[in-house]
Amino acid sequence: MNPKTGSLSKINERQEIFLYVTDSAAQIQQCLYTRDGFMLTDVDGKPLTSVKSAIPHGLYNPKTVTVVQNPSVYRLSPLSAYDEMKIAS
Repeated sequence: MNPKTGSLSKINERQEIFLYVTDSAAQIQQCLYTRDGFMLTDVDGKPLTSVKSAIPHGLYNPKTVTVVQNPSVYRLSPLSAYDEMKIAS
């Protein structure tokens, strides 16, 4: 479906397909992302929804530790299924 019009997409109309993680009630899950589009997780690899939930262990993206100096540089966005697969591997 075309997200703007609600109609079926035509061949070659879409250049990318977005897949988001949902809960059992089909609600799209959220995650913090950097400006560069990297998701943030806690030390256990769980996606973060706020900077406060990372204290005192720090933020991970998911390979490196990030020190929070300015929380406004992160944005809460739908959790990409592609990103969730990255932390599972």
